Amino acid sequence: MNNVTFYSSVSKEMIPSILKQAHVGLLSLQDLPLYQWGFSPNKLYDYMAAGLPIALLSNLDNTPIERYSIGINASTINSMADAIALLKGNTVLRENMGTSARKYVENYNSWRNLSQKLSLIMQEDVKD
Repeated sequence: MNNVTFYSSVSKEMIPSILKQAHVGLLSLQDLPLYQWGFSPNKLYDYMAAGLPIALLSNLDNTPIERYSIGINASTINSMADAIALLKGNTVLRENMGTSARKYVENYNSWRNLSQKLSLIMQEDVKD
């Protein structure tokens, strides 16, 4: 592929404009016991907010990527390359997964939804 760009560190404010130029969000997680309880990297939410499908390299099962059809979970470097090639060559799949990603983050991770969840938890905690 000749259309891949690697940036050095950029400020958080630049992320949305950079992601507007992307077609896929790449995410790689090391095989660590920590992730058995889930994962929540900032890049994941940036990608979803940008409406990008996600190619995830991990050995995790039943990730949000799979549950909500927002990308492809690959367990090996070769399957990650296959996932990227599949997304590159299938505009409809890429757009459907990107739309699902955006809907997921709007429905479950918007500031409004998260603040409401926190408020409810705090109210329950105060009762106890």
